[in-house]
Amino acid sequence: MRTRLAGPLVISLLSFVASPLHGQIALGPEISLAEDVDVGIGVVMEAPLSSVYEQLEFGGHFTLYFPDGGDYWELDGDVRYLFPLEEEHSLLPYVLAGIAIGHSSWDYETPGGGGSGSDTEVALRIGGGFKVPMARMTPFAELGLGVGDLPDFTLRGGLTFPVG
Repeated sequence: MRTRLAGPLVISLLSFVASPLHGQIALGPEISLAEDVDVGIGVVMEAPLSSVYEQLEFGGHFTLYFPDGGDYWELDGDVRYLFPLEEEHSLLPYVLAGIAIGHSSWDYETPGGGGSGSDTEVALRIGGGFKVPMARMTPFAELGLGVGDLPDFTLRGGLTFPVG
């Protein structure tokens, strides 16, 4: 039940946070592949951090995965360094570092009945990727490596669309 409520809650929170950045943020769908938890779908939000440093950007992800035997979701927040390129290029590479929170829940059967359990882990996520800015959308792909108890790697791809 909690997993079903987490998505709408995160989307509501993102829209609340996004309102002061109207016209500067981008939202979109993503698909992920992560070690041990298989395929997931989610939402990504990007916002510039140019008030801190021109080449920095915030990236936030909420992803639902579909492993066998339970539910798993991740909430990630990272800071990206966008490599400055001297000429106009269609490919914009970046590196990232941030925090990931992963939550798993499961039900189990025993000879005397059954039950359920859950676990939440926090880890450092580092990685890199690229995006291809276009007029109305920006496709992206990235690889994140978990440092801690979360999946060792996460491969993501998706599209973002400017809001506003």
